[in-house]
Amino acid sequence: MAEKSCDGIDPELNALLTVYQIASEQWAHAEQVRWTVLYNFLVANTILLLAWGAVFGTTQSAQGSPRRTFILLIFCIAGAIISITWVGLGQRANNFIKHYSVKACNLEAALPEEWRLFAATEEFRRRLQGSEGWVSTRRVVLFIPGTFFVLFVLLACLSIKNEISNHGTMTETAIAWASVVNAVLVAVLVGVTIWYAVEASKARKATERQAAASEASLRALRREADLQMGVSRTIVKTAIQTVLRNIECWSAKGKAYNLAVQHQLPKDVELLPLNADRAVEHARGISVEGSEELSSSFDSLRLAQLQLHILQDPKQTSPEFFQTNTSELAHHLEQASLALRTAQARFRENSQEKSPGVESQADSVS
Repeated sequence: MAEKSCDGIDPELNALLTVYQIASEQWAHAEQVRWTVLYNFLVANTILLLAWGAVFGTTQSAQGSPRRTFILLIFCIAGAIISITWVGLGQRANNFIKHYSVKACNLEAALPEEWRLFAATEEFRRRLQGSEGWVSTRRVVLFIPGTFFVLFVLLACLSIKNEISNHGTMTETAIAWASVVNAVLVAVLVGVTIWYAVEASKARKATERQAAASEASLRALRREADLQMGVSRTIVKTAIQTVLRNIECWSAKGKAYNLAVQHQLPKDVELLPLNADRAVEHARGISVEGSEELSSSFDSLRLAQLQLHILQDPKQTSPEFFQTNTSELAHHLEQASLALRTAQARFRENSQEKSPGVESQADSVS
């Protein structure tokens, strides 16, 4: 499992990484299940083939022909049923692997391109040519059970044909062929076991490499998320400090009124920080509620700035005009200040919930 995220990580990104990790683990598990299903099938059907070969090689004196034929047919029917069942299980495993791969690719769309491991793997697989492109695990787990099904049908026909043609009497030629078939089946079992051991080792190593790559990607994403969170806190902190200074400056008693009456208000008054929109965007990664309060504070500052522009009207000389608009200005500044304090409280609460007992970073946006 990936390391626990540091405090303040974006909840949406954290959820994305968690689901992406689960999809990676489920994909690896489904891949292991697919190989295990194939191996269990090979073992079961090879045992049936060996049993069929042993019974087929018995003589008439050892066992009655009708009974021997019946037992041979039982082995063939069991093998055919197992083969059909394993085709379904193989297709089911393929569907699960495809499902988790598609889910992981969809999640990767929100990640940087260099970290899209599943998408890169799918692209590499599509580029394979020749036998490497055609021979795939997805086809093998369906082709082998299908081949065994055909083989068991042929063996059933051979069992019936031998009974009809020889009336239960095993000729020396038939016994010799049965011995050859039995020896071939033993060799097949040994070969299958060796092949599976090699392929299972390759599959395990490939799965481990995929899991390690996914784990490394997740760690890198979390490190970048933590770094991004530090940048977000700095941007939000700077914006809040700028706003607090501007509010304090224009909240001084009588300042705006005296300057307006004397028509000496500065022409270019900016109450909002230059990165106001960016600050709200970064604040959303710290606390959604806090970002909403910060945005509300900025809206109040925009209204306050509008009042300052109104007070700059050179044609106005009425004291009532200046009094009314400076009162409106003071009201908007007060609303901005309250929303700003609430936003700071939301940021602190969010940080303390994610890392109880840690206050230094929680105060970094205050």
